Amino acid sequence: MLVLALETSTPTGGAALLEDDRLLGALTLTSARGHSRHLLPFVELLLRESSRSLNDVDVVACACGPGSFTGVRVGLSVAKGLCLTGRPGLVTVSTLHALAVRAYGGEPVEWIAPMLHARRGEVYGAFCPVTDGAVGAPAEEFALRPEDMLARWPGRCLLAGEGALAFAEAWAAADAVWARADRRQPSAEQVALLGLAKARAGHFENPRTALPTYLRDPVAHPPRTAKTPPI
Repeated sequence: MLVLALETSTPTGGAALLEDDRLLGALTLTSARGHSRHLLPFVELLLRESSRSLNDVDVVACACGPGSFTGVRVGLSVAKGLCLTGRPGLVTVSTLHALAVRAYGGEPVEWIAPMLHARRGEVYGAFCPVTDGAVGAPAEEFALRPEDMLARWPGRCLLAGEGALAFAEAWAAADAVWARADRRQPSAEQVALLGLAKARAGHFENPRTALPTYLRDPVAHPPRTAKTPPI
């Protein structure tokens, strides 16, 4: 099964191509606003360098958030566009679950606490259980202030993500350890692996109705208007 994965929930985004359990290639872009411009060229380059075409792809796996509203929207829009004809099939993956899978390196913990920066003094966070060396999906994802996250702390946690780093002092008293520096951001490779598992289980989305996970409503700012000069 050939899986094309897209991850654009954070400024560090990219694409990956997975054939069964073998990674064929991955490309990463670090840009706050470049996903809409670079994602499709990334996909084309990845397929070309792997001697594959879109017709060979069985599944498009897309990180559906939470994260940057614009980034999540860009990634899911591209994924849905690639899947509108019914092939390839579409699966969506929690960005926080993908981050938790990337973060875990066998540390002696019970939980992984992936967090992304949600601004407004909050994090997008979750607690993913670790059972027999496997990282499970979170039962709940939330947008919370650090003190409210601490009030839900379930046990010894592995910390990862830009949200955890932004409020590093808040976790000083928590029962927690940090993930390795190179494992603290989500990546398209983990989205591909989780997407492959969902596809094998038959958990596909309708590309016309699949929705992103925002966790809260975007803030809309009214357009600026020129001041009327006094009469």
